[in-house]
Order: sequence, then C-alpha cells, then structure tokens
Amino acid sequence: MRSQADRGRSLFCFYRLFLVAAAATLLLCDEAAAQGTSCGKLVPGQVDPVTVAAVRSSTNSSIIVDWLPPDRGITGYFYTLSCPSCPTQQLNASDETYTFRGLTAATEYSFSIQAGLRNCRLSPAFHLSRRTELSNIPGPVHISDVTETSFRARWAASPDVGVEYEVSCAGRVPDTTAVCTGQPSGASVTVTVRPVKTGFPPAPFIHGTALTKLFPIDASLVSFTITETSISLTWAASITEGVLYRVTCRRVSTGTSTSLPPSKYLSASISSLQSGEAYNLSVAVTKQGGFDEVVTWLPIQLTKLFGIDASSAQYSSNETAISVTWQPSSTSGVSYQLTCKRVGSGEVSTASSSTPSGTCGSLQSGQEYELRVAVQKAGGFDDVITALSNQLTNGNRGSCATADWLQFNGFCYLLVKGSNGRNLTAAVSDCQRRDPSAHLLWITSQSEMNWVMDYSARNWRLREDYRAQCQDCRFQGDAAWTGLYRYEADGGKFKWLRDNSSVNVSISWLVGPSRPPMNFGLLFDAQTRLMWRTYQPEARHFHFCKAPVRVQQPETAGTDAADAAQEKTVRTRCPSAAWSPISGRPGASLQMCYMKLYPGSFPQAREECRRWAPNADILPARSLHGLSRFDRRILFLHVCYIANKTGKSDS
Repeated sequence: MRSQADRGRSLFCFYRLFLVAAAATLLLCDEAAAQGTSCGKLVPGQVDPVTVAAVRSSTNSSIIVDWLPPDRGITGYFYTLSCPSCPTQQLNASDETYTFRGLTAATEYSFSIQAGLRNCRLSPAFHLSRRTELSNIPGPVHISDVTETSFRARWAASPDVGVEYEVSCAGRVPDTTAVCTGQPSGASVTVTVRPVKTGFPPAPFIHGTALTKLFPIDASLVSFTITETSISLTWAASITEGVLYRVTCRRVSTGTSTSLPPSKYLSASISSLQSGEAYNLSVAVTKQGGFDEVVTWLPIQLTKLFGIDASSAQYSSNETAISVTWQPSSTSGVSYQLTCKRVGSGEVSTASSSTPSGTCGSLQSGQEYELRVAVQKAGGFDDVITALSNQLTNGNRGSCATADWLQFNGFCYLLVKGSNGRNLTAAVSDCQRRDPSAHLLWITSQSEMNWVMDYSARNWRLREDYRAQCQDCRFQGDAAWTGLYRYEADGGKFKWLRDNSSVNVSISWLVGPSRPPMNFGLLFDAQTRLMWRTYQPEARHFHFCKAPVRVQQPETAGTDAADAAQEKTVRTRCPSAAWSPISGRPGASLQMCYMKLYPGSFPQAREECRRWAPNADILPARSLHGLSRFDRRILFLHVCYIANKTGKSDS
C-alpha cells in the first residue's frame, strides 16, 4: 500500500504541471493578440525601441553590430541603420546583426538603430559607437648599422593617421626607425615593433633579430716570446663574454698560413716555423650562434736567426791576420761578420762574408784577440753573436817555455806535479818562476774551458799521479790549484787571480761553491772527468799554470830601446828566470829584481819573498812612484825585490 506521503507528493506534482500548462496557454494567447497589433505597446502608432545592442567585433576596416528586437513576442521587424561617417550613411536590414565595411582604420564611428513594423512609425534610435583597429604593418623589422653595443631598427610605415611606434629596445618613437643603444656585446637581441595610437588598442607586433658585434682584443697589450722556430703570444681578454680565440700565422714571403683551433685560452704558441722569416699574426674573436668574428692584426714578427756552433770553428793565423772557418748557420739567406778585438785595447777589425769564413787583417803581431761571429740578415732581423775562443797573431817566436807545456790557441798550459804539493801562494810563484808571464790557470772562453776539461784528450793523469807522487799533500783530494777565487769585496763573485777579471764561462761544480774560508778554486779529478770545487789556500796540491806563447816584440826607438837594454843588463844579475828586472826613473842608478806575489798578509808575503832569495824583501809602496814602462805591470799588493849591492833603494 502506498503511504500518505507518497500520495501527497503525487498531488503536488499534478498541481505544478497544471500551473505550467496554464501559463503556456496565456503566452500563446498574448502572442496571437500581438500579431493583430499594428504598432508597439508603449506609444500608440510607434514601434517600441531596440533596448539591447552591442558591437560584436571590429577590425581595421569593419565593425559588426548585434542587437535584440524590441519585443520578442512580435516578429517581422525591420531596422534602419544610420552611420554618418560610413561610406553608406543609411541602410535597412531585416536581421538583428549587421557588418559595416569599408571603414577607415583607427577611426571612431557612431551608429544608430531604429526598429520598424509595417506602416508604424520607426522607434526611437538606439545609439552606440566603436573605433576601428589600427592597421597591421608588414614585417619583419630590418637591422642595420650594428656595433658592439648598438644597432638601428627600421620597418614599414603604417597607413594609419596619427600613429606612433612602440619599439622594444627604444620605447615610443614617431618615425619608422630607431637606434637601440646600451645593448650587450655578442648578444642575440629580439626587436619588436607595433603601431600605437592613444585611445586605440595597439596592433600586433612585428619582429626582427639583431646580433651585436664582438669586441676585438687590444693589439697594444699583446706580448711575444720569439725563438728561431716558434712564436708565442699572450693577450688581454675581449670585453665580450663567452667568446673563443683563433690565432692565424701567415708567412710573409710565401703567404702560407697556419690557423690554430679556436680556444678559450688567452695565449697560443705556433711552432715549426722557419728561422729568419717575417710572419703576420692575427687573433680572431669568435662566438657560436651566427656572430661575425672580429679579427685583430698584430705587428709583423721576425723569428730569430740561428747562431753558429763555436765548437766547429777552425783557426789559422800569421803575424798580421787571423782566419776562421765555421759550420754555417741553420738559417738560410744569412751573411756573417767576423770581429777581432784586441785584448786590452779598443782596436777592432771586422770582415764580412756571405760564406761561413772570415779573415781579420791588419792586426798587431803577437797580440791576443777576442773573436766573435755575428749572423746577419737584411730586413730588420737582430744579429746573433757567437763568441769564439781568443786567438793570438804569430810573432817572430811562438813557443812555450819548455817542451812539457801543452799549447792551445796561442797559450801554453802545464800541470805541475811532483812529490811536493804547494799551497796557493807557492803555486802562483812557481808558475811565474817557470815563465814570468805565467799565472795559475785562467779561462776566457767556453771553447778553452771545453779543451781544459777534456780529460781523456789532455791525459792529465791527475788522480793517479797525485796519489802516487804527492807525499807531503795534506788533503788527499786528487786536485790541482787554478786561478779561480771568490772576491768578497765584489759581493762574493768569482774572478781570476791573474787580472781580477770576471768569470764568463760555465763552471761544472763538484762541491761548492762553499762559503768562506773555502774561497779558492781547484780542479778535481772525478775519475771520469775534471770538475771544480773550492778549498782553503793553505792546502798543498798540484797546480795548473798558463802563459801566452812567447813572441818576439820588435824594439822601439828612444826610451823603449833604453829600457830594453837596461832590462837585458839587469836580468843577468837576478837569481833566476823567475825574477824580472826593475829600474827607477830614467837616469837613476838603482837596479833591482822583482817578483809579484799573491795577495796575503805582510808577514806571509815577507816569508814567501825570502824563501825565494835570502836577501829579498817586500818593496815599499812609496818606491813604486816613477817606475819606468817595464814596471807599471807590477802593481800588485806585494812585490818582492832584491836591491843593488849597496842595498839602498831609490824611492
């Protein structure tokens, strides 16, 4: 059985359906009555007005208007549309929509809509207005006048009146061009442009893309390191970020070039180049993404010339000339200049040649000359100078003191051995006793150093003979004294005792250089080669002597001839060949023999002096005044002398 609630719900639905049906019946009745009405309801004889109308859409040349009829219960309305500014100012339409065409862009238009029905009067007008849109401008945006931080943008003009242009990189501008500044270098910049007019919606954008230029490197900040076959360079970074660098090297004479792969590093090195050639170099700044590279050209660079091999030099000489031949430089197209500078004077002789040889002429007989060979090439190349060993021109005599001396390049060398070693002072004296022009070994060129150190060729037998012969040596070091010493007054630099000249050759040290008191140089037999070390001057060793070959100097007239005669007379009265004659001022009766001693304390010098001759003593410094030409060479710290028979000195 159905409940009372269900019966209530059914009754409610029935009444509801009854009311809806009644309302529909009344509506149909009203519409039927309206069809018989000639005009509107509000005002007799006049159609009711349109009350709802709007612009559906618009373009730059059209506007679409939609509206609703005045009373939806009546059909058959017609409408009169008016537009004072339109091409057709008034027209009729039967639909509730209309498109106004042929309008001017960026212009405001006013419209009115009136409804009509049969012979009724038109309804009051419904007014509305709308603006046409701005015209599109054809794209794209054109880019020109590009720099590292700016460019110019151009575009087609809008046909609309009174418009301006909105540019993304320059703001609002009145013309069809704009300069965009302050842009990042090496960047892809998208430029947008659209026409704008106050009160009107803007037109769509048109687009363009600008690639700003890359900053080059600064050529003035580039530094170079150049060898015979390579050029290395470094530079400061480009201001543009994210770039790479590409180095190109082009040989001037042939045009052949080498380019290194792009790199982020600020340096590069080009190798396997030709010596003595000119090269053009450039550094290109590059960046991926379609950017144009920017090239900086650098000054022309010249690779260096190869020097000659000093060890390949071969020498020959006579009394007035020195000839040298050598292996040619590895650089092609070079010439050579041989320079001979007389030692101890400014006298220079040169000889130029296109072949690897040269002869210095018009030289002094029996003189020592420093030789150098300059490799030269035209075109701004720097000379490359190679020092050769010193050479002597021949004299009337060209020999050593005795046959046991070895001769090399105009000098004589002797390794003094025996059962008694000598300290440094005694070693100097012994060399000068053997030859007045001798001294402990000094070396002036690398070729001479190589000759001395060539253990097997010289066959010095230092180690074997030292251990077998030297019975009183206090330091079993298989060594021999040389003239090398450390000069503390000049910052501890090493010099040669003979003339206090600087050491300009390479020294291969075994031990040292140690600090004082081990300040004096030995040549040490390391069994396979000779090497240098320092030690105390009191130790007893063998020693090396060196002297120029003996040459006969021509006698000169006047005072020189008189001095020579006097020297010959006096020499016969000296104890041995180790002593040299000395005379006072011209015309003085004093005759003495002298010997130069190695610097030391006064008591040590006097003791050494008297060891050579019981009646010898140290020459007072005041007695050196007024000495003749022969005696200007004795200005050492101590001079040992023997006076005439009266024992008096002429000061």
